Amino acid sequence: MEISAGGVVVKDAVHILLARREEHWQLPKGLVEEGEKIEETAIREVKEETGINARIIKPLGKINYWYYREGKRIYKTVYFFLMEAISGDIKEHDSEMDEVRWFEMDEALEKIAYRNEKDILEKVKKELRSDLIWGNWSS
Repeated sequence: MEISAGGVVVKDAVHILLARREEHWQLPKGLVEEGEKIEETAIREVKEETGINARIIKPLGKINYWYYREGKRIYKTVYFFLMEAISGDIKEHDSEMDEVRWFEMDEALEKIAYRNEKDILEKVKKELRSDLIWGNWSS
């Protein structure tokens, strides 16, 4: 079993950050390292994969799926957090990703490759339409 963490990074309460590996646009995420908290992983992986420093606003839930690597079937759980971009530059993403871009929500929903990640984005879209006042995230 593998455990990963990542984020839905929002900028200006409008733009969503996606990363592309090969032809698949996805949310930034990666494996939890030994001794690391899930929240720390999400922040680290967003920075590594996208070049953006972000802070966690709240948990969004998790997704589970099976995949194959080197002929072995692996069960994976990924924890996602709603995050706000605070600094950084998408040009500074690591070599693991081919491209990183900001999208408006509807375009991000069209681009994202994986259904379970799309469900996470749909959850965020509903919150964007709710009474949540995005400018009051700061503690």
